[in-house]
Amino acid sequence: MLALGAAEAQRSAACEQLLWLRLINLKLMGERINLSRRYYGNLIKGDKGVQQRKEQLPVALELPVAKFQVAEWGDTAVAYVQLSAGADATPLLEGLPNDKCPCPHWGYILEGAIHIRYVDGKEEVCRAGEVFYWPSGHTVWVDEDTTFVEFSPKRELKDVYDHIGRKLSAGS
Repeated sequence: MLALGAAEAQRSAACEQLLWLRLINLKLMGERINLSRRYYGNLIKGDKGVQQRKEQLPVALELPVAKFQVAEWGDTAVAYVQLSAGADATPLLEGLPNDKCPCPHWGYILEGAIHIRYVDGKEEVCRAGEVFYWPSGHTVWVDEDTTFVEFSPKRELKDVYDHIGRKLSAGS
């Protein structure tokens, strides 16, 4: 576990609570992701329940080996991510602090497995059927086709996507 500053730890705890409220109601039924207000909507003041099919999520980033479909729900970015075997985010993160993703993520692996390496060099693997929390300061890669749902702070995720977009534009 990486040592977190007090403000980051507090923000991470708040985001983790929000994710668990949402994951409690996450029902994966075939092709549908259903988040129901009936159970948690009134717990988050001002938020409304949201339901959206993954096919309706706008494509935020598409590469030959990766597709990120993202919707913004309040301050949270909800992503449906598909990675092809061999996808590696490491080169795209070069130039960010410690050449790692500075955005925390919470989510659920639908199929496949994803490798994570943190700033301190620790590595782990998240597999289908597991929920996850990846703090800032990580990179990911896959050896097999992998699909997952991810929740992230939208501002931090946008900064990462903007960086990747600039890197891809510079390489064209």
